[in-house]
Amino acid sequence: MFPVHSVVIATQCSALPRLPPSSGASSGVLHLPVLPLALPSPAAFKVLHGYLYNHSLDGILKSLFPLPAGFVQGLSHHTVQSTLASGSTLHQLSTYLCSSAGSSLQALTTHAAHVKELWQDMVALGLHDPELWDTVDLAWEIILGALNLAAAGH
Repeated sequence: MFPVHSVVIATQCSALPRLPPSSGASSGVLHLPVLPLALPSPAAFKVLHGYLYNHSLDGILKSLFPLPAGFVQGLSHHTVQSTLASGSTLHQLSTYLCSSAGSSLQALTTHAAHVKELWQDMVALGLHDPELWDTVDLAWEIILGALNLAAAGH
């Protein structure tokens, strides 16, 4: 179970059903509504939950796999977009990830699964945040590059 503020979820997640109203307090007891929700990956929702509150793009990437601290620190949408457009920077980040995983296809496949799970939860929740989508696209491009490098015997 994840405690959330209804306004945070309702304003950012278009695929959720209407949230039940709180019945308020009676006899000193507060009754809060519970919305049962089946998501593809509860672990990925933990990452998205943090993002819904703080909109930290670096938090998204840090949760998926290791990257150079200088790159992810204070990551902006502009940096995400310019990195997606730069083949050389993508290659450098993929090389870093491949090296940090010891060129292990198993480790890289696990990282790829985390990106896929985050994507599935974003779809299930109906998140339409271009900055978040671009950041997940960047993560996917980095992991694909690292997998290609590992498969080629980097």
